[in-house]
Amino acid sequence: MSLIDGDLPPTPNYGAIAPRNAARRSIFAEAEEAQSSIPRIPMYKRLYEYTVFLALGLAMLLPFNVVISVPDYWTQEYPGRHFEFYASSFFCLTLPPVYLIMIACFKLLPAIVWFLSSLGATFVIFIALPIMPLILPIDIAQYSSLTLILLSGAAYSVLGSTVMGMASKRSPTAVQAAMAGQGTAGVVTIFLRIATKAFSELGLLPSGGANTISAFLFFGVCALILAATVPLYLALMVTDRRAQAQEDSAEPKETLTPSMWFQRLRFILRHQWRGLAAVFFVYIASGSVFPGLVTTSVSIVPLLNRTEWSSVLQMAIFLCGDQTGRFIPRIKFLRIPSSLTLALATLRLLAIPTYALLFVFRDYVRFDPFFVILNIVHSTTNGWLSTRSFMFISEELPPELTDMGGVIISTVQSTGLMMSEFIGLALGYLPTYRR
Repeated sequence: MSLIDGDLPPTPNYGAIAPRNAARRSIFAEAEEAQSSIPRIPMYKRLYEYTVFLALGLAMLLPFNVVISVPDYWTQEYPGRHFEFYASSFFCLTLPPVYLIMIACFKLLPAIVWFLSSLGATFVIFIALPIMPLILPIDIAQYSSLTLILLSGAAYSVLGSTVMGMASKRSPTAVQAAMAGQGTAGVVTIFLRIATKAFSELGLLPSGGANTISAFLFFGVCALILAATVPLYLALMVTDRRAQAQEDSAEPKETLTPSMWFQRLRFILRHQWRGLAAVFFVYIASGSVFPGLVTTSVSIVPLLNRTEWSSVLQMAIFLCGDQTGRFIPRIKFLRIPSSLTLALATLRLLAIPTYALLFVFRDYVRFDPFFVILNIVHSTTNGWLSTRSFMFISEELPPELTDMGGVIISTVQSTGLMMSEFIGLALGYLPTYRR
């Protein structure tokens, strides 16, 4: 019998579940009881599990961070075309539709199939992107690169839904590890970009092709990082094989009919709407101004403007702050409830007009640290609130719904990213405005 059925018949009927009186325990209490009944895992196994899911989270968000971490490269290869804004927007175009497909198809194939196919496609795209401007005319290279970026967004959607589905099904700790891995992806890519750019700036690369060689190094190392996550995941599969075999032999396989699928979907939306809305608002607020206005509004920070590294440094500040925020939920008293998470995420929407107004009135803003401080606060709350929202899935849903819940919340995240990228694309043209 399902943990959330209570006194209902053995066949799950998620659409009919509702508290009948005050004495009946809430669904959240039952889910918490189910989580607490799971046998305690030894420390070394928990650390290994955390490491694996941190690596999977890194692989999950690495493609997005790679695309947005090279605005200087896109500008040099495709000058005057605003390619950096088109790149991030094209990446997000396929996210919601592919995620919606994955909600229905996630269980049709083993997770290893989804994982390896999406990872392999991303690996090939990383290798191909810096080759395009070398072998094709600039116009054809631009559209070819945008097509590859579009495909990488689709592969990212498959990979992201797979990783978050597995993490949500496993435990809240696995979810937190995957979210920390997403933040790590940002830190790794931006500092890798700083390192490869430094090779060029210090004259360690041939002057004629320094930009191209730097890009090859950046994309190549990122591709190798993706490939390195495969053995970690395979090792976890081997570790879990015996336990999974015992579980499969003890419980009969469930046939998920369309009616049951819609009941589960309705149940998750009904009981997790606050967390889902919080994730949506968090990524709307962040994606609308990052990397667009965050990296191009540096004219209001003269201290950073004195170098050619201003956009890279602003991205480093944002990504490091985001990663720091993802560890905040480890502090118990900062594991805020869903209602407060939603309220703070809604408040963060003010960041969109704030960044826009700061740029428009940049001639009147002369206080150097202000923009940097705003960037730190904005990025830290992005990591904190997004991680906390994802954790609600594994904390408050019954075990049989957590994997589907993980895919759904990732779908909401990607939808927010896509919508915010179009807002960011519009705001990104503000730097061309001159009075």
